[in-house]
This record gives sequence, C-alpha cells and structure tokens, in this order.
Amino acid sequence: MAASCGNNNTSADKNIDARAVPGNADTVYNMSTDAGRTLFEQKCKVCHSMYGNAVDSRAANLQLTVLDSATIAYTIKNGRKDMPGFLTMPDSEVGAITRYVLSIRK
Repeated sequence: MAASCGNNNTSADKNIDARAVPGNADTVYNMSTDAGRTLFEQKCKVCHSMYGNAVDSRAANLQLTVLDSATIAYTIKNGRKDMPGFLTMPDSEVGAITRYVLSIRK
C-alpha cells in the first residue's frame, strides 16, 4: 500500500459492516496466491515489504495480523489511518492480495 496501515487490530475492526466488504467470500479465493503476491509487490511492498514485515514504522506488520479475510479486504478497499484505500481495485485483485496476506501470516 502506498502509505502505511498503522495498528493491526483496533476496536473499529470489530465493527466493520460485512455489507461493505467487496464481492463475497468466494472472491477471496478466486485468484491464486501467486497472483496476490504479484499484486502485493506492485501495490503494498513499499510500506509493508515483500514479506509483510513492515519497512515503514507506520505500517502494520502483516505477518502478525489477526484480522480475518473480510476485514483485510475491507481495509484494502477503504484504507485505514495512514494507508490509502483502493476503491477502484477489482474485487478479484482485492481477494488475491487478501489471500497472499493470509499466506504470510505467522
């Protein structure tokens, strides 16, 4: 993401309206993890690094995130704190990045 995500888990995360999450649950798994890795490299690695371990002090360490797939997808689309949203990103790409983020979690 062009800017950073900040804290990994806030009380606001627990109040996300599922209707605001792009696509549906199947969208998250429609593209491969490899496609997600490629998209993550293009859109997110500047702040999060290729491995999600946050090169920017304001970025979330995605290896340690406890967010579920719906919340990750919502955050990609809508942004958070210092992180911009990607409102025009196709749901399939949001799903692919979400899958990649889930795959790098420790």
